[in-house]
Amino acid sequence: MNENNYDVTGDVNSKPLTSSFHGSLHFAENFLSAKAAVKYKTGNSKPHTVEFSAKLQDNSRGTQIREGVYVTLQVCRAYIL
Repeated sequence: MNENNYDVTGDVNSKPLTSSFHGSLHFAENFLSAKAAVKYKTGNSKPHTVEFSAKLQDNSRGTQIREGVYVTLQVCRAYIL
């Protein structure tokens, strides 16, 4: 089975925007998975996080065709006391 994995990371640092991100992609013959996370802060705002994940999978057996798609998006704002 051929499998491929890719990872991407990076940072942005400036006065108006400070952020970091990480993403990964994994795919094989009947499977695809992607994940990404971004943490950012603009100006004097509190930090925010956006996370995304998706998966596409072919679970076919014989003539029966079954495919599954899953998507998750999560957004949060950090409160620091």
